[in-house]
Amino acid sequence: MRRLSWLITRTIEKIGITGWLVILMSIVVVSYACLQLLPLQQQLAAIEAQPKPTRTVKTNVVIAEEHRLPVLDQMPSALTLTERLQTFFTIVEDFDLTINEVSYSEQHKKGEEVMRYQLTFVVEEQYPTIKEFVLTALAAMPYLALDAIAFERESIKQSQVVTKLRFTLFMVQS
Repeated sequence: MRRLSWLITRTIEKIGITGWLVILMSIVVVSYACLQLLPLQQQLAAIEAQPKPTRTVKTNVVIAEEHRLPVLDQMPSALTLTERLQTFFTIVEDFDLTINEVSYSEQHKKGEEVMRYQLTFVVEEQYPTIKEFVLTALAAMPYLALDAIAFERESIKQSQVVTKLRFTLFMVQS
């Protein structure tokens, strides 16, 4: 105990009365903050624990007697694929486009009535001709979609544009 007493006396002499006042004030401030913040934290926890009011939304559920969409009745049948492709390539011939290679891809997901038939090819022609071809093909075939179009030109002075086109023809699976 004498050692503790000596240590306290020595510390008081070294830091002085001002140091002790600072330490005492720090202890008071920390104690006050704890006493003030603890009830506020408890109140906040109580508020967060309360159930939040939820907004109810009234919904009307309509059960369709027929699952077939009306738009499917207007789509061409997959049995007419050859005729649809002939129509497409007639438009290609009308614009005097040269297509070297065409890749075909048939996509049909299980359980769906819609079949997708993709045509991908490259054409080298002037931009206005390609634009007019695309617009004419889309107007002539309502269930044809332009999925992708990419232009390449070697120089700005060149009038020919190499264009990669990907069309999808939507048809009803029979």
